[in-house]
Amino acid sequence: TVLGFSASVISYTVGVGFGSPAPQITLATTTDTNATKVITQASSVPGNATVVVTSQNGSVTKTYTVSYVITGPTTPAPTPPARNANDVVSLFSNAYSNITIDTWSAIWDDSNYTDLQISGNDTKKIVFGNFIGVDFSGAGHHQDLTLMTRFHMDFYTDNADLIGKVFNSKISQWGGGAGEVSAAELNINTGTTPAIVTGSWVSIDVPMTQWVNNLTRNDIAQFLITSNLGTVYVDNIYFYKEGLSTNSFEVSNAKMYPNPTM
Repeated sequence: TVLGFSASVISYTVGVGFGSPAPQITLATTTDTNATKVITQASSVPGNATVVVTSQNGSVTKTYTVSYVITGPTTPAPTPPARNANDVVSLFSNAYSNITIDTWSAIWDDSNYTDLQISGNDTKKIVFGNFIGVDFSGAGHHQDLTLMTRFHMDFYTDNADLIGKVFNSKISQWGGGAGEVSAAELNINTGTTPAIVTGSWVSIDVPMTQWVNNLTRNDIAQFLITSNLGTVYVDNIYFYKEGLSTNSFEVSNAKMYPNPTM
């Protein structure tokens, strides 16, 4: 369905995700059942589809054009670095083994998601109402994040209006019970570090101490994202334990030796 269609408006623009085929116009209904119409489909995106309508007596012709444009990222999110499997709890990433997720959109949220690929890389497209609930509260699926010191997520929006926009995450601690007993939140907006920007991937990579109410994290059962950005693409959602790099170890080790003397 072309949203906002009016017989008096002949040109429309429809956004299509990168890599998706051109939508097909399967039905165009004329007010006068004796009028005729000819549908010409777009062969690719970007591209145009047309519907040419001719009146019953052939004296009036009107052409409706639907222009398909690419929306969303055309390149995948940055590839995460190699890490020890014991140092990562991954909800979604091709780089690591992911935990078991019961549902990526719980029945109590008001958003939906689509799985897609960008240049072969798995990505999730979320269309927000207010929030989406990623649930892993099933038996044996809860996660102990106590040792994880940082959080990472890549996200992309092409929303041009960023005034008052937010992209907030929440983790839900169940404390061994059957529901939430506490929670922590990470708030991202145009004034935070990192900040929301349009038209490029934003990498959130922050210490867990940056979360509001940095709670006990030994029984996390849900992960939520709240946003008023509309459509957002996400990838590489994981918690990890940071450690010394090889160079850091070498520098620290070098300090153990005394300075040479004459």
